[in-house]
Amino acid sequence: MSCLPGRNGFAGLAPEDRYKQRLKREQPVLDALLSWADSIFGSVAPKSTLGKALHYLREQWPYLIRYLEDGRLEQRCALQPN
Repeated sequence: MSCLPGRNGFAGLAPEDRYKQRLKREQPVLDALLSWADSIFGSVAPKSTLGKALHYLREQWPYLIRYLEDGRLEQRCALQPN
């Protein structure tokens, strides 16, 4: 996954091909992230920085993975110049 234009190799692909590539290449990474977060969630203090981050990740998960569901959707990042 990359927010830099052209870095994920999906530029110029038809939406259906982009969808298939995302499922093949990006969904396993996201699945591993959620699995890791779920595995440590119960052992982290909820009010710690990590606990808050894990809670936020789990709450925002449906929105994070939405781009996997439709090849017409483009990834967007709020990159700010330094």
